[in-house]
Amino acid sequence: MSLRDILPARLPSWPPRDWRAFAALVFSVAGAVVLTAFVWWGVAQLLPAEGWTRASEVNRATTIRWTLWIAMGSIGLVLLGLGFAVTPRKLQGKSGDKSFNFEGGDTEREKADANVS
Repeated sequence: MSLRDILPARLPSWPPRDWRAFAALVFSVAGAVVLTAFVWWGVAQLLPAEGWTRASEVNRATTIRWTLWIAMGSIGLVLLGLGFAVTPRKLQGKSGDKSFNFEGGDTEREKADANVS
């Protein structure tokens, strides 16, 4: 039983490419919200109520470093999600005697067009 069988009236019958484009839109909006909240939090941490003193210099530098690392990681995840959503992709891996292979993207549409004609 698939999700379309459970909710047939609510899910549009979009082709996979449109679903990927929709996922890219969701990833970009969610990523922007998370990054905005994170930057607000980071700035709040960097601007304490008592002001900056010489004693807080190490804490400031540590907070700036962690804020930038987490922001960079978040941006990377958003871009990775967008890349998986809108481009052809191939992911392979092997661990010992087990392996996996995932493929998808625009090649699905080309195969579907070839089957129709």
